[in-house]
Amino acid sequence: MHMFPLRFNASYRGWMGAPDCRRCCRLISITFVLAALTLSCQLMLAQGKVIKVTQRYLNVPISRQTKLRVFTMNEGNVVQRTIPLQLADETVDYWIFLDISEFKCKTITISGPATQAALDRMYQD
Repeated sequence: MHMFPLRFNASYRGWMGAPDCRRCCRLISITFVLAALTLSCQLMLAQGKVIKVTQRYLNVPISRQTKLRVFTMNEGNVVQRTIPLQLADETVDYWIFLDISEFKCKTITISGPATQAALDRMYQD
């Protein structure tokens, strides 16, 4: 039983008697290119919302149908919190609140893989 779908013919000798691994290298290269494209697509989807904190709580719309995604709360260029959320893109099932009182009178940025409209639904209370 093979762990990987790659097959290597060790009996074939390529240039200068070395085993021909061009096929394996091609498959590995394609795998890395696909992984890089997936990562870049995820980074392009990341949006951000800048908030001047004046209240204690940040109300966040949640949807049960949305996948759990990780959002970051930055102050300047420093990540202060990492928050897993099911941020509602369309239908809101319920609201949660986050205590952001530690950032009072500061500007924070909440960013993650969501539409700008979904991030704009967040509000302070």
